[in-house]
Formats: sequence, C-alpha cells, structure tokens
Amino acid sequence: MKKVVLFFLCLCNFIYAKDYNVNDLINSALSNNLGLKQNLAVSQAMSKDISVQSGWSDTILMYSLKNISPGDSGKLQHMISIQQMFPLWGKTGFKAQAAEMDYQKSTANRIYIQRMLKMQLLSLSADYSATIQEFEVYRDELKLLERLGSIIKTDYSTGKGLLASVVDIEIRISSLNNKIIELTNMLALIRSRILDITDLPLTDFSFIPPRLELSNIPSIQQNTFTLTEYALSNHPGYQSAEYEIKKMDALGALAAAEVFPDLGAGVSYMYTPSMNDHMFSLDFMLNLPLFSAPKKGGMIGMYADKKTEAVLMKQAVADEVSRAIAQTLLDISTLTAQANILRNQIIKLSENNIANMLSAYQVQKAGFKELLDSVLMYYNMRLEFIMTVRMLYEKHFLLEVITGKEFVLLK
Repeated sequence: MKKVVLFFLCLCNFIYAKDYNVNDLINSALSNNLGLKQNLAVSQAMSKDISVQSGWSDTILMYSLKNISPGDSGKLQHMISIQQMFPLWGKTGFKAQAAEMDYQKSTANRIYIQRMLKMQLLSLSADYSATIQEFEVYRDELKLLERLGSIIKTDYSTGKGLLASVVDIEIRISSLNNKIIELTNMLALIRSRILDITDLPLTDFSFIPPRLELSNIPSIQQNTFTLTEYALSNHPGYQSAEYEIKKMDALGALAAAEVFPDLGAGVSYMYTPSMNDHMFSLDFMLNLPLFSAPKKGGMIGMYADKKTEAVLMKQAVADEVSRAIAQTLLDISTLTAQANILRNQIIKLSENNIANMLSAYQVQKAGFKELLDSVLMYYNMRLEFIMTVRMLYEKHFLLEVITGKEFVLLK
C-alpha cells in the first residue's frame, strides 16, 4: 500500500518548469493547437480569395505584322493593340460575395473548433479531478477495510469469526490496491491527452487540477427559449447555414448575370513603314453567351435548389439546438436533484449506518456480512456522488458548446 501511495504522489508531484491551471491550458491550446493553426491558415487564404474574385480579366497586349509578302515588302504593316474586357451586371461583385461567404464559414468553423478544444480540456480537467477524488475514496475505504480485517482476524483466532470472512476481506483489499494502480495509470493517460491537445512539451507541464464541488455550480436562470435565441445568434453551425444561403444567392445572381454579355474595349496603333503612315483605331467588343445560355439557366436552377437545401439545413440546426438545450437542461435538473439526495441524505445515512453496524457487530447483534455491506454501500455512494457531480459539470460544458455562454467555472 505504501509503495502505491508513494508512486501516486511521485506521479502527481514532479517538479516541472511551469504550473498550469485550467485557464492556462485553454489559452495554450488556442495558441498552440496545430488543428486550429491549420484552420487559421485556410481562413486567411480564403480572405485573400475575396480580392482575387473581384478582379478583372487580364489586359491583352498584342503585336502583329500584317501584309507580309515576300515579293512586295512595301505592304508590310506593324500593329500594336491593347484590349480589356469589362464585366457587367455586377458579376465580379457576386463572385466576391460568394468568396466572402466561404471566408465567413471558415471563421465560424474556427469558432466551433475553439469551443470543442475548450470543452475537451474542461472535460479532461474534470476527469483528472474526479479521478483524484476517487483515489481519496478508495484510500479511505482501504483504511477501513484494513481495520475490519484486523477485527475479523482477531475474531477468527478466537473462534468468533469465519475463515471465509477473512478471505473475503483480503480479496477486497487486494482489489482496492489494484483499482488505485488503475487510477494512477488513468491520471497519466489524462495528462498525455491534455499535452496532445495543448501541444505543450512534457518537460514544461505541471497541472494544478481543479476541485469539483457541487456548491460551485450555479443554477441556470434562463429557459430553453431564451437560451435557444442566444445560441442561434452565435452558433457556428447555424451561422454556416446562413452564409451558405447567402453564397447560393450570390452564385445564382452570378449565373443569371452571365447570361448577358460583357463589354470589351481596345485601342490599336498601326504603322506602315513604306508610306510612313500612322493610324489609330478604337475597338469595341461584346462576348455573346449564345451557346452557354442554356447552361447558365441550368446553373440558376441548381443554385436555387442548393439554397433550399441550405435553408432546410439552417432550420435543422435550429431544431437540433433547441432539442439539445432542452434535453441538457433536463439532465442538469435531474443530476442536481440526484447529487443533492446523495450528499444530504444517502451518504449521511450510510455513514451513520456503518457506526451502528460496527457497534452491533461488536456485541454480536449483527453479522460480519451486514457490517461489510454497510461499508461497501457507503463508499459506493461516495463514488456515485463524485460521478454524478462530474456528469453535472459535463452537461454544463456541453451547454457552453451549444450556446457559447459560460455557465460554470473550474477553480
């Protein structure tokens, strides 16, 4: 047992270069996480594409030799011309709008990634804290079982106890030691996962875990309708659907505009050496989409259908957000009631029952099995309370991801 405790303490108390609390981990993840950096790079590229899409086509500079005749070089003419097409009907504006919507969607996706990173770190931090609390429960249970083991061994030596009871208690003590080792391994895995998300070096990391307390969880005053309204005002999925609708509007308008021609203009200069003749001309052009018009018409219908799909997606996101908030609020209410009953009633009664059963056993009014059952029930209820509070925190983290609103702090 002492070796296990020492191993646990060594694992949790290495001397590192810096101590991190939960907020430090979140800030590190937002600064260092490679996935977030990749998303930012994509978003920055999309922001540059806006100006690219709003640009015109290249200017055409052309030089040509005319009237080339081997027999009569006097007819030779030199011509330089510059031509430029000017897109009409707002075509470049629609292209830029579509590119702007892609950029906005990438920004919304980055917000979603940031929320998920934060939730993962909060969840892992809560797991770390709950695991430590479980260790404390197992440690206390181990002490009491060792005490009971001494009692039953004494009773067995005097003929008052059974060998089966001695074996049972020894098996349970061994099982608890094994669970403590499993918890130390779990703490190491949680630390590794935190380092993976934050991209912090192992040699620069020492975690100060928060304490999960039921009293630190404030009650939520808003109802489902209010929280849904708030959530939809900043929900990444809902915003992405809105941007997709606007993109389809822009692409549909672009397809409609491309049915109409663009204007081109140019200027030419011609020089005839044999006559020392200089001549200028102005050129005007129209690109007539005679053959591509049916294709453009089909594209208009396609973008209209995609807009309908985006509208339905937006409504589906709104419905899912509302359902998720309602279910999460219900879960929080249920878990809060269960945690209060466990803390204020069941655990207190179970603790009192141990003292009563121990007194009854000592005067031979209760058997060892009844005493052991009361002990196991008490510590099982303590573990259930820890897991209930842990799940309660998790539901608050989930609600934060959905709404973008902070509800509970880990200290």
